[in-house]
Amino acid sequence: MNPNNIALADFIKFIESQGCKQIRHHKGHYVFAHTKATRPIVIQDHIDPVPLMVVKSNLRTLGLTLTDIRNYLNKK
Repeated sequence: MNPNNIALADFIKFIESQGCKQIRHHKGHYVFAHTKATRPIVIQDHIDPVPLMVVKSNLRTLGLTLTDIRNYLNKK
């Protein structure tokens, strides 16, 4: 699976598998929190697939790389 075309549902499952908890869903945005994250992880719920820019930004917030998500998607 290519991170350029990751489905919204797959990305949400991935970040939840990394220990993120959804704290709210408000006005078209899912907001997740993680203890090691410096800020909330925000994903728009009406954009599917998730743009690469959003994937990379949220991965950086969690201290992860594209390799981590590629490995997760390949195991699926």
